[in-house]
Amino acid sequence: MDFKELLTGNELTEEQVAKVIADMTENGIYITSEQDADTRLSKMKEQRDKARADLTAKEEEVTELTATIAERDETISKHVENESSIEGLRAELEEANNGRTKLERSQKLDALLRKAGATDTEYMAYKLGGVDGLEVDDEGNFTGIDERLNELKEQHPKYFGGDKPANGYEVLDNKLEDGNQPASDPFTTAMEKYK
Repeated sequence: MDFKELLTGNELTEEQVAKVIADMTENGIYITSEQDADTRLSKMKEQRDKARADLTAKEEEVTELTATIAERDETISKHVENESSIEGLRAELEEANNGRTKLERSQKLDALLRKAGATDTEYMAYKLGGVDGLEVDDEGNFTGIDERLNELKEQHPKYFGGDKPANGYEVLDNKLEDGNQPASDPFTTAMEKYK
């Protein structure tokens, strides 16, 4: 049985029943088959409001965490960028060190060949296999170079001259290459023709 039937059963007319139901709706009075509906409804509203507040707090927390994650991702990408930059710089440094070491070894080999009396140091270095073809100890000195130079001297004697320059002249720094000095200043000699 519903409320309308109850009112009609208590000898109210249809018009009176309609007026009572309209007045109840207008004044916020509702009928339910549940006991203590007001208490239960207020508890449910409290639970709903608490759930909304919790949801808002969690959404704010998610927003903060998203921002933190974005910052960390940016930091990680910068770190990865820096690591790759460091690796590139290490490779450049290693390449520069290898180039410097090769140049030093080349100069050392050139000096050894000149000391041995080689007239064409580049060709003799080629015959030795270049600086990459020679074994080097921990201190950077060539191992077995004396034996290899002696072999080259035997195989290619024309590329090794004596210790003294040709014609018995001695080479002096900042002088003529063969050491033979002119008798007088060439300018003075040329000017004497016009006197």
